[in-house]
Amino acid sequence: ALSYLRFCRKLKETCRPLWEHEQALLDGLQGEMAVTACRSPLAGTPMLVGLVRPRIILPDTEISTRQLEYILRHELTHLRRRDLIYKWFAVAATSFHWFNPLMPWLRKEISRCCELSCDEAVIGTLNEEQKQQYGETLLALAALHALPRAVPATTLCEEKQQLRERLLGIMRYKKATVLILLLSCLLAVLIAGCAAVLGPQKPVVEL
Repeated sequence: ALSYLRFCRKLKETCRPLWEHEQALLDGLQGEMAVTACRSPLAGTPMLVGLVRPRIILPDTEISTRQLEYILRHELTHLRRRDLIYKWFAVAATSFHWFNPLMPWLRKEISRCCELSCDEAVIGTLNEEQKQQYGETLLALAALHALPRAVPATTLCEEKQQLRERLLGIMRYKKATVLILLLSCLLAVLIAGCAAVLGPQKPVVEL
């Protein structure tokens, strides 16, 4: 907690407001969500921090309007899905179960799934050209260094080893058709029906 508060204090000290056109883009995308944004040299990649007062932190580098739109869509999707709550829960669980060697892996897996799910939600509204641009934005703004472990935040791309998986997911992404959804539901019903009818097997008693 102290490490997190220290990091947030440093961010606040180094933050500077967005340009007017950047703030206008954020206002148009966030709708009724209450979130602020700023730039900081401490941000190695775009990130979302803060449960009570969420804030999008952008790196203090040149970012095109197109890249900024993808960044904001990504982080606003995290905010809409309350991914920070899941990350804080993972931090708490890891702290209480410090003796369990699987907990660090589980925390990392939760973070990875949050990012992949967020990518899927964002690219679901994009065409092929825009998907490629989104992938190029990930490449351009991937962090060189990971955040401190005690800082729960959603980031555009914190670890380069996840980048390949995310880019492949973007290229292979296809919207689920109505037929696929119906077949999936039918399969689930059949499996549940078979389990209900058959029930647990009774042991055979030999006489």
